[in-house]
Amino acid sequence: MREDAPGGRIRSVNPARLDDVVCEALLGDAETFADACRAAREAQPGWAATPAPVRGRAIQQVGRLVEDNKEALARLVTREIGKPYAEALGEVQEIIDTCVFFCGEGRRLDGQTVPSEMPDKQLFTFRTPVGVAAVITAGNFPVAVPSWYLVPALLCGNAVVWKPADYAPALGQALTELFHHGGVPAGALNLVQADGPATFAGLERALAEGLVDKVGFTGSTAVGREIGALCGRHLQSPCLELGGKNPLVVMPDADLDLAVEGALFSGFGTAGQRCTSLGTVIVHESVHVDFLARFTRAVEEARIGDPMQDVLYGPMIHERFHERFLGWLELVRHHHRLSGSTGTGTITSANPRPGFVGDPDAGLYCHPTIVDGVRADDELANTETFGPIVGVASFGDFDEAIALANGHGYGLSAAIYTQSPKHAFRFRERASAGMVSVNNSTSGAEAHLPFGGNGKSGNGSRQSGIWVLEQFTRWQAMNWDYSGRLQKAQMDVPEVPADLSFRLPE
Repeated sequence: MREDAPGGRIRSVNPARLDDVVCEALLGDAETFADACRAAREAQPGWAATPAPVRGRAIQQVGRLVEDNKEALARLVTREIGKPYAEALGEVQEIIDTCVFFCGEGRRLDGQTVPSEMPDKQLFTFRTPVGVAAVITAGNFPVAVPSWYLVPALLCGNAVVWKPADYAPALGQALTELFHHGGVPAGALNLVQADGPATFAGLERALAEGLVDKVGFTGSTAVGREIGALCGRHLQSPCLELGGKNPLVVMPDADLDLAVEGALFSGFGTAGQRCTSLGTVIVHESVHVDFLARFTRAVEEARIGDPMQDVLYGPMIHERFHERFLGWLELVRHHHRLSGSTGTGTITSANPRPGFVGDPDAGLYCHPTIVDGVRADDELANTETFGPIVGVASFGDFDEAIALANGHGYGLSAAIYTQSPKHAFRFRERASAGMVSVNNSTSGAEAHLPFGGNGKSGNGSRQSGIWVLEQFTRWQAMNWDYSGRLQKAQMDVPEVPADLSFRLPE
């Protein structure tokens, strides 16, 4: 007989106050995940038969509910993953914006009518739901990023099985309840709380049984490779949004104060725990010393600590990311120079940071670390570090900057600070990233722009805006012949008589 929690039980703990237990979650196993896919498969035809404008109305209602619960949901984001409250409010706003954008798409899921090459015949195209989508998301954006999948997938008539991060179960439950109360049927959106291995085994089982038609995954490149390989064996193309090593290039004509502000937010916002976080600042040698001095001063003066206060960043999301960050510090080499704080590693009363906000011993707080002298062949230049550590490199000419910006093999986000339109457009043209910013940070998505990366950052799929519709619909072509006879394409096409030997007189 199966237990109530076949995958075990976990406690979700506030990373800013480790003595604060947010909830206890009951985890499922592989069969739990497969069962949810079976429920979604059963419910999907009925949801797809609901007119698309009506599905859009449900999305509109979800957006209204989220807006009415904005502060409560943001507080839960801050409590469960330690994101500063101001950023948490912005994350919840992203859900609202996504719902606002897509509620009208239910009236615009249009195809095209195109002319036939034969008379008395019409050609049409239609968008149809993919079917059942299995969505697996990370916890650094525990409600915004899931909405990028859930909202368009449901709007298009798919049923969804969603597995949130196992270290943010309370947020998974809260967001699911908002969708259900907004009018999305329980069978159309199925929540599964499980750990990674159980989820992978369940997905493998569901794909083998033909229960899943689309997989969406946001997480590490390593896991993305495994999911991509699994989907490939079942002739499926997943939507993979993976890691990044995002460069920020500072040209000689850059506004250095603005570049410092962008680097500070890009590199250390959310404690560097974004897929779009700044990896390496690539600074022209003529302004390198000046930029580094300003950047160091800004990081040293930044407020860090209690995420309910006005701080640049709070704790690491979870103990696993705290431990990994301490490992990334081992990539520092003898030719590197460190700055940005009074210490490295974990901030504690024994390893303090001046001006820390709150009690450093209460949570998982880490010193911000600037690593100057990064070279193209350094492991630090080519590894996603996912924490409050930013490398700084120098370049002499534009080609060298591009080589540093692209050489790591990731391709998610990139930024350049310059006053030159020529350099801005050349950077856009040559950067391998799927998203490019000019005089802005590497982080920051809007609900109506495509989001996604290339190379080790993803398989070219895109989220957000109209572009994500390609992930959750399939094109169906239809021809309707009302001529009363069989007309064969490429064979029964009328000829247009012509005299191709005609020439104008010389």
